[in-house]
Amino acid sequence: MLLLATCLSMLQPVPALAWLYPAHRDITVLAVQRLEPAARALLAQLWSEARAGHETRLCAQLVDTAPGTPACIDYAAWPAIAGDHACSARDLLRTVLDTPWILNVARISARLKRQLATATRRDQHINAVRGADLELQRADLHYATLLALLVAVLLVAPFVAVGLRGYPEI
Repeated sequence: MLLLATCLSMLQPVPALAWLYPAHRDITVLAVQRLEPAARALLAQLWSEARAGHETRLCAQLVDTAPGTPACIDYAAWPAIAGDHACSARDLLRTVLDTPWILNVARISARLKRQLATATRRDQHINAVRGADLELQRADLHYATLLALLVAVLLVAPFVAVGLRGYPEI
């Protein structure tokens, strides 16, 4: 009976911190800023070449530091988009370059970052995240479905023996 009670007590909900789009983007911004000058110059050159044909969608800078609402997708946003809005490299590329809603996702996320920065109470933080989640579901109609799929993959992946070539197939 004591064992059952102990097991059940482990099932109690506990607060969990999840990474949000702004956190993914901020980490990438810091990583780019901390690169050695030669490495950063090389990355900037590669980014410039990758932008060819997509100059209006992709920002000229690796990291767009302009305040306000994003008008383009910078390099720093890619890990954030990959985390919640794509399942593969091909899907990420299609999402960034072709979907009409990804700029809205970037705008929602920029607003969320500002809201989180000014939140002084836990309820303000929760409301900002929940509000952004609702907006993101309206912007990206596959947002909730994709998140459920990603959670399933994360739960199954440790139990599936796959190599690097097989991982994208999960």
